[in-house]
Amino acid sequence: MIESKISERLRGLLSYLLTCLLFFAIVGCIEYTKISNTGNYQNLNNVKREKYLIDSSDILDITVFDEPKLSAKARVSEEGILSYPLIEDIKVKGLTIQEVETILEERLRDGYLKDPKVTVMLDIVLMERHWGKEIFVMGEVRRPGAIQILGKNLSVLEVVTKAGGFTEFAAPNRTRVIRIEEGEEKTIMVNLNKVKKGNRLLDIILKPGDVVVVPETYM
Repeated sequence: MIESKISERLRGLLSYLLTCLLFFAIVGCIEYTKISNTGNYQNLNNVKREKYLIDSSDILDITVFDEPKLSAKARVSEEGILSYPLIEDIKVKGLTIQEVETILEERLRDGYLKDPKVTVMLDIVLMERHWGKEIFVMGEVRRPGAIQILGKNLSVLEVVTKAGGFTEFAAPNRTRVIRIEEGEEKTIMVNLNKVKKGNRLLDIILKPGDVVVVPETYM
């Protein structure tokens, strides 16, 4: 009888401990997601390199290994063109960072360097200093990344359209805007399914620094 009660208490304690571990694991995931969805949006080099697509006015920090004279900072023109010493202008708008690295290596290998190693990064600090008014679009859109406001009033739907629209896995009805106001993070839900159907009152005008997140649909 006593052994039975002890076993029940041990099972109860074990169940309690497992519940606690599960709770803290979930809380940890939530906190990590919040951090990822706020602070890391300010540094787009943390976004998967194969997903970020170069856009007009991006400032690229180009480093050529063991060739300091060829390392440079270059701003993508409004037409999406990158001008770089020794080689012809390159149309980089819409390309990934890795694709730009590959093109630069190929061009430099063609008559200039034997085996060039090129690294390309976004100069976020310089971009914010010169432009500063950006909105970040993440999740299930075709071209995630930064979109410049440049004095325009852009709504959530307009920004998603500029980001190439939704992917086939998107859940437009659960789109959310993450905004920092007076040091506090605020989440605004925007049902873009209803907005697309004509209910424009549900759309909102975005502010610089806003993060638009289009989640994946439930399977």
